[in-house]
Amino acid sequence: DLHSFPTRRSSDLPGYDALAYLSGRCVRLRRAIEIIPPIRNPIEPDPFAAVVSTIVGQQISGKAQDGILARISAQFGKIAIENLSDASVEDLRSAGVSERKANTIRTFISEIQNGKLNLAEFETAPDQEIIDRLTALKGIGLWTSEMLLIFTLQRPNVISFGDLGIRRGLSRLYGKEKIDRSFFEDRAALYSPVATVASLYLWKIAGPDCPTEFICS
Repeated sequence: DLHSFPTRRSSDLPGYDALAYLSGRCVRLRRAIEIIPPIRNPIEPDPFAAVVSTIVGQQISGKAQDGILARISAQFGKIAIENLSDASVEDLRSAGVSERKANTIRTFISEIQNGKLNLAEFETAPDQEIIDRLTALKGIGLWTSEMLLIFTLQRPNVISFGDLGIRRGLSRLYGKEKIDRSFFEDRAALYSPVATVASLYLWKIAGPDCPTEFICS
C-alpha cells in the first residue's frame, strides 16, 4: 500500500517542523505554503518496486507509466523481486517496456540476485552511498536515485536539479525564466536540511492548478 510522506516532521530531526522552518527561510515559499492545501504525497515502501517503477517512468507521462506498470502486474503479479526474478528482457518488452529500460531492470534484478546490491542496507545507508550504488548500474541515473530517496526512504534533504518539475516550480516561484545550477544550489542550501518538503511544494507550484499569480507577484 502507498503511504503518505510526512511534510511536517523529519525522521532525522525529531520534533522539527519543516513548514515553519521553510516559511522562516523564504518569504515566497512561505506564501506558497499558506496558499497550497496540505500535501499528501504517496510513498512506495518497497525499494525494489520503487526503482522498477521509476525506471519504467523515465521520460514518459504518468499515464503511460501507469499503463505499463499495470501490464507488468497483470503478467507477473505484484511488482516484487520474487515475481520478476525470472523475467527476461523479452518478457518485459511484451509488457510494453522499452528495450533499454528492460535491460536496465534486468541488470538491477541480476545485481540483487548475485548479492552485489542489498536493498535492505538502503534503510540506514547515507544518501550519497545509495546514489553511488544505484548510478553504478547502467541505465539508472541520479534522478532515479533521488526519487527513491524521496518517495521510499523518505530522506529529509533531497531536491533534484534533474527534475523538470522542480526547475519549473523554482522558475514560477521566483519569477525566473531559467534555473541554472548556481541558483538551484543556492536554493537547495536555503532549504536545507528539509529540502525534500520544499521539493513537494515546488512540484505543486509547477502544476497547472497552482494559483501562481499569488505566489510569484
